[in-house]
Amino acid sequence: MSEIRFIIFGTGDFYQRYKIWLPETGCIALLDNDISKHNKEIDGVKIYPPECISDFKYDYVYILSSFYKDMMQQLLMMGVEKNKIRTWKDVVDKDYRKFHRRYPIKIYGQYTTGPKSRILLVSSDLRTTGGNIALLYLTQVLVDLQYEVAIASHVDGSLRKEYQKLMVPVIIDYHLEMANMTECEWAKQFNLIIVNTLWPWRFLQNRYDIPVIWWLHEPHEFYHDDYVDLFKLREISTKSLYVYGVSDIAISAFSQYIPHIPINCLMLGLPDYSVKNKATVHKKLTFAIVGLLTKIKGQDIFLNAIKQMDKQSRENCRFLIIGAKANGFADNVLKVANDMHDVEYLGEISHDDIDEEYKKIDVLICASRQETLSMVCLEAMSNHIPCIVSDAAGIAQYLHNRDGWIFPSGNDSLLAKRMEWCFLNPDEVVMAGEKARKLYEDNFSITKFRYKVKNIIEHVLN
Repeated sequence: MSEIRFIIFGTGDFYQRYKIWLPETGCIALLDNDISKHNKEIDGVKIYPPECISDFKYDYVYILSSFYKDMMQQLLMMGVEKNKIRTWKDVVDKDYRKFHRRYPIKIYGQYTTGPKSRILLVSSDLRTTGGNIALLYLTQVLVDLQYEVAIASHVDGSLRKEYQKLMVPVIIDYHLEMANMTECEWAKQFNLIIVNTLWPWRFLQNRYDIPVIWWLHEPHEFYHDDYVDLFKLREISTKSLYVYGVSDIAISAFSQYIPHIPINCLMLGLPDYSVKNKATVHKKLTFAIVGLLTKIKGQDIFLNAIKQMDKQSRENCRFLIIGAKANGFADNVLKVANDMHDVEYLGEISHDDIDEEYKKIDVLICASRQETLSMVCLEAMSNHIPCIVSDAAGIAQYLHNRDGWIFPSGNDSLLAKRMEWCFLNPDEVVMAGEKARKLYEDNFSITKFRYKVKNIIEHVLN
């Protein structure tokens, strides 16, 4: 194949994520709509305004951005031929195979011969997110049950250290983002594969004759994500495929879009890492929202609610935002937060350190626009911390009898009222924390989770 000449439009997160699958040479220019980037260089290639594209001779222009639809229209309006425009979706679906870019697989740790079957866990990444933490707790259960376990991800992350503490080998294979199981020969050696979340769905398209458990955490909105191809999802073979959802919302979403594949419930459980048994609240009542800074998590709703609190309540409260930045939404949220003297952004906090942060929190806020359950709410409740929860979060169905509070999704004014009430009723907040702890013990303990997992694994393997 002769060398192609190509231009890349977009130099943000998607550029960093997908550039590795394009040819090492042949990129003649970068384009970006951000004026502050113009005339600078990335990877030795100069960045130009999009209108400069007419100055170059090229075979293709690759749009590496989540805003690819708008950017495609922009190129067409400038006279770029449609058959020369490619997007990150083309890279994922076919072009990466065409260019034959291969990267070495990294393995941290060694396999050992255990008394039971080998189980491979497949994760989309190793960031500290709710779905990934749920998988970590599942791993702890499997290790306790004496299975030999390994985890594979297409990208490294902070949770790798947590798996290494469990003596679980970690496989980092960049190709996992796009490859199916038969393109990952190292997967042959396992007796069972557990795929976590919707995102590694491509891995399931062509499979070895190995049973697969698919554990889903996503609400309805995620099935409309550009990364998800519903047509291809519906073509996934049901042979030796066992699908489970983490909550009623996850089950409902999958059943709506993939109705021919049966799905059952495997509700998560978490270890008891309680670091506090509260008898009182802090002098300044502390509210916190914890999670990846994305629109679906509703940090903007939290900030709008704070602004609507009455002066006395707000002046006697403290507000924390905890979580990694994910995209442009995060930048906008933090710009607003920086102008609010009583809001503190703590950034991403490791799984080890988050337990210490719970000591500082009196009430956890879950303002999610959609959430199948909410891992952070469960962690908070295990630490005697009550939650104010959006009714779009799955955990809301468990809250009753004053063990937490619910507000309509997106209703920042009612969220403000809930926070004001907590400030005025600190004794009720403490009592709600004790009841929240009881809710955790009755429904989400690691003991109950271990029992369910043991039965499912034995059923699938036998």
